[in-house]
Amino acid sequence: MYQFLLTTKKIKSKYKSTKIIGFYNLYYGEKLNVNSVLKKNIEIHLLGDFYDWENPKSTNQQIINNLVTENLKIEDLLLKTNKYSGEFIIIFIKNTKCYLFNDACSQREIYYSDDFSSFGSQLKLFKNISKAIKIRNKDENSNEYYFSDVFKKNKLHIGNKTNFENIKHLMPNHFIDISKKKEIRFFPVMAKIEIPLDIVAKKASIMLKGYLKAISLRKKMILGVTAGYDSRVLFLASLGLNCKYYVNKTNEMNDNHYDIIYAKKLTAIYRKKLNIIEKDFNQLNTDTRYKNSVDFPRFLNIGIETKDNEIVINGNISEIARNFYGYHKNATSKDLSFLSGKSNQEYAIKEYDKWLKNKIEFTKLGYNYLDMFYWEEKMGIWQAKAKTESYALNRNVTTPYNSRDLLTLLLSTKRKYRDSHFNKLYDKIIFNLSNNNKSVKKLPINLSKRTIIIRLLKRFGLYNWYREIGVKTQKLKIG
Repeated sequence: MYQFLLTTKKIKSKYKSTKIIGFYNLYYGEKLNVNSVLKKNIEIHLLGDFYDWENPKSTNQQIINNLVTENLKIEDLLLKTNKYSGEFIIIFIKNTKCYLFNDACSQREIYYSDDFSSFGSQLKLFKNISKAIKIRNKDENSNEYYFSDVFKKNKLHIGNKTNFENIKHLMPNHFIDISKKKEIRFFPVMAKIEIPLDIVAKKASIMLKGYLKAISLRKKMILGVTAGYDSRVLFLASLGLNCKYYVNKTNEMNDNHYDIIYAKKLTAIYRKKLNIIEKDFNQLNTDTRYKNSVDFPRFLNIGIETKDNEIVINGNISEIARNFYGYHKNATSKDLSFLSGKSNQEYAIKEYDKWLKNKIEFTKLGYNYLDMFYWEEKMGIWQAKAKTESYALNRNVTTPYNSRDLLTLLLSTKRKYRDSHFNKLYDKIIFNLSNNNKSVKKLPINLSKRTIIIRLLKRFGLYNWYREIGVKTQKLKIG
């Protein structure tokens, strides 16, 4: 429904819609929004959605129309699209040159053949157009990984590699130069400017409200409320918009669970109705469409069903600016493999050793390598797969945090202000969005037993020491 395939080959497709772009045929599902602009020697094709925080009423077509200038270059286009939130893919053609890139965190996935003849949203789409050679037949370490319990549990690729030798996965902060047959990193290229906390919080509050307003003008929003940072920020940013609120009550939760209690208290402050949805997360999803459309289906019961005019808002991706991988100064590729849930898999360690070569450049430009690792390897793979799974289950989900301008703004503050458990930046944003509502201020953030213990360790200055040892011994609980 939301899939796409761009290929030089002509195929018999179940998709109703096709377009010819240069030498390529574009096939796409009926629910994937596609907009195009052609001016003289320039073509821009948008697959997915743009949301403009400054001009919320702007449509996808209006936005891409405004992107075109006479001397537009790929570098200019990349910079221009940084301001938008949304899940999207851009096909850019100028004269005979062709480029492809996606949103800030690669939530609209792009897989591509290494001869650059075909590009698609899922590996399964390549079966009839490419001779896919399984990578495990070529590499002993990858063979071990793809048959390991680690892969069977999470079913996640590593870096831009897949289980096929000749098919790759486009990672965040990279674009494809199809004419030159190259994948190129384009972010970061400029040094990060450190901005005072109050200024960042104020602008981030305005941007989040603007993105949500833009989304609300196209769809009816549905927002999950919990006791966590993200949902509190988004709830406050959504006030005054057309939005329904809910909290999931799983079979493991009673009426006194902190998520239930504080979701009720928060919504009650603003007299908003809260729907409590009871869900059994132990029950596997057996939707056959899911099995047939997703590579390595996990059969997870995720999200809530949406109608065509509805969209679920969640807070994923904001974790990039919340130091979820801690304060390790010299994490090795083995440490990164553990942090990302790959244990001691040699294949992962080798790939992350290659990724760590970016660390010097990140540091020189003022970016912390653990923030970038979370951005690219966690959000660009784990969260991207979850998003693809949501689409396959007919769950339309978006997050206003999927904006490179917003993410770089949040990252422009000192790391000590962006702690995952004592987040002064988010406290300031909540202060701004609630107009310093004292009732909101009194509500605690996330009161799980694990969080309480972590906060106590941090107060006594012991947590970083505890975490360092936990990572090196691989005893730390990741999650």
